[in-house]
Amino acid sequence: MPSNLSERNEVLSSEQRPVGKGIISLIPDQRQLQQPSTGFKSSAIDVIEYTYPLKLMVPRFASSTQCKWIYPISFGGGLVEGDCIDVSLSVGDECVAVYTTQASTKVYHCNEGKQTKQKTKCCLGNGAFLAMLPDPVVPFKNADFSQSQNFEMSSSSNLVLLDWVTAGRVARKEVWDFNRVASSYLIEIDGKAVLRDGTQLRDSPSISLKDALPRYMIIGSLVLIGPQLESLVASLERDHGQPKPIHGTYDSDEMLSFSPLHFTSHGLNVTGCLLRFCFSSVGSAYTEISGVLKPIFPILGGNPFENKF
Repeated sequence: MPSNLSERNEVLSSEQRPVGKGIISLIPDQRQLQQPSTGFKSSAIDVIEYTYPLKLMVPRFASSTQCKWIYPISFGGGLVEGDCIDVSLSVGDECVAVYTTQASTKVYHCNEGKQTKQKTKCCLGNGAFLAMLPDPVVPFKNADFSQSQNFEMSSSSNLVLLDWVTAGRVARKEVWDFNRVASSYLIEIDGKAVLRDGTQLRDSPSISLKDALPRYMIIGSLVLIGPQLESLVASLERDHGQPKPIHGTYDSDEMLSFSPLHFTSHGLNVTGCLLRFCFSSVGSAYTEISGVLKPIFPILGGNPFENKF
């Protein structure tokens, strides 16, 4: 492991693990030609560094295409009180990658005043394609978790971002029993901020999470931005973006709202969409999200959620 990264490692306190820092950079593989089936180039790992308790894995045969599958792994099977994970990811010109997980991200109990944090920064080159498709966060009772994600894109790059959280260890009767979950992301195109969003889940003086979300076991959002995703966005708008008739029937076990992202910001034409969703079961959320993302699985070389629900 490179010593220069280890030297930058910080210790939060004597009772906490060191900051898990990771750096991974993908560049076009000059030894291989562009694959006409997807239009993207094969990529090679230029840099990969990480420090305990984080490990980054890039299996050689995870994908049936030139897409690189990146797995962040935390020793201990989850994030413990005081953990801080800090990852920087760079996807080179016309390269394609998926950032996913082996299973749900478990966030363990935090004592009062303690937090667990995760930060990700991603840079996408011209024509690059990045799918951030982790399994959902599962906050245990009394967990306090915050996450921030920053994405720097070009006008020709493409991003799929999935951000979701479950009610907790439902099988152990822990339903919305965590202290707090906060997640935010910022998307910039050519150096200009085009989308900033965030969610904070916690009890308020007027209503608890259990009362606010009595039947839902998972909530989240899905963002798609980029020229390669225009046809998928148009399809989702047809399926989910039309208003219901006045006396139309609604499925109380799931909610999915479509918000188009068709606007001009700082002289940039932004095309994409934002889906927000709630489901009464984690399994139904996996099924629905897998169905929404099915058109991009040939680019990724597989379904990251297969056999997980």
